[in-house]
Amino acid sequence: MVMVILSLGSNSGQRETHIEAMERELSCVLLAPIMRSRLMETEPLETIGAQPWYLNRIIGGSFGADAHDLLYTCREIEARLGRERPFRHAARTADIDILLFGNCSIRDPDVHIPHPALYKRRFCIEGVNDIAPEFVLPEKGITVREYRMRLPETIRSQKIRFYNLSQVSYD
Repeated sequence: MVMVILSLGSNSGQRETHIEAMERELSCVLLAPIMRSRLMETEPLETIGAQPWYLNRIIGGSFGADAHDLLYTCREIEARLGRERPFRHAARTADIDILLFGNCSIRDPDVHIPHPALYKRRFCIEGVNDIAPEFVLPEKGITVREYRMRLPETIRSQKIRFYNLSQVSYD
């Protein structure tokens, strides 16, 4: 078993419903306890043209196969939830990225772990910090908490609305 951390996102259709569906399907794949970050609404990055904001959540749990198996499973879930891939960074109903797969570093044509977005998107670090602040980041050698404290201003300034159980906070 290996600890994995995934990013869930949706900016098309019923975003909340899609996030819930991704979590439900992944709960059949990941072993409990499954850790969940706060929900976050985030401004789209690297998109072509205007797109709706994303709803994101970071989840973690244990997985019993290899990273390629997890990628295949994530892509199956995305497809079942209506994900289409007309072009890179298109709006999507369901997006599941493997941010971390234990302490592995994997670079091959299909799998890039740690996922490049982990170090470029504020919501990824904020969400991982919610569920695993003491996890030592591969290739960085520091904890998520430490990395979060050192974020450059270009990443720190990315817009996020944090959803707590009873309130929304803007930061």
